[in-house]
Amino acid sequence: MKTQQKSRLTWTLACLLVSGMLTADAWAADHGHGHGGHGHDHGKSKDEKQAEKETKAKPQTVCPIMGGKINKKQFVDVKGKRIYVCCPGCFPAIKKDPDAALKKIADRGEEAEDVIEQKVCPVMGGKINKDLFVEHEGSKIYVCCKGCLDPIKMDPAKYAKKVAEQIAADKAEDKDADKEDGQKEKKALPKSSRKGGGCGGCGGCG
Repeated sequence: MKTQQKSRLTWTLACLLVSGMLTADAWAADHGHGHGGHGHDHGKSKDEKQAEKETKAKPQTVCPIMGGKINKKQFVDVKGKRIYVCCPGCFPAIKKDPDAALKKIADRGEEAEDVIEQKVCPVMGGKINKDLFVEHEGSKIYVCCKGCLDPIKMDPAKYAKKVAEQIAADKAEDKDADKEDGQKEKKALPKSSRKGGGCGGCGGCG
């Protein structure tokens, strides 16, 4: 009798143990902790990282018009991008059809630099954070903080217009400032220099 009770008890404990193990394995599988593949996502593999690195666009190195090596001192800013060229003779072609130039750069697996003309957030008016932006029709609308992203996502056209107006106002202000500086420099020149009659008495103009 005791032997039968002991056997039953042993069988019951064995069943409970097996049941517990199965439940634990099922839970682990559901939560990505299976023993076979360990289920842990330790990040991307080396091959995935290498593939991502290879597909990522590289900085522009070749002129999209003549195909020569770019000159970092020669460039055209269009559509929020800075397109470098090999010589000033390539400027007209880029200004005439910037999309074609940008496509040629992209076809080479390269990317034109971003030109950030925007200075302030269109929502709060604070200084922009270059890492925070919303893309709209090929352009980026930068903001000062994460809290300003949602309003722009709800109505990007509205804020894109505000940014465009702000950039236009800044350019007009800079143009006026340059004009004023030019007038000051002209007034500071000696009269003889302003009339084209020499440099103002240094004695070197004969």
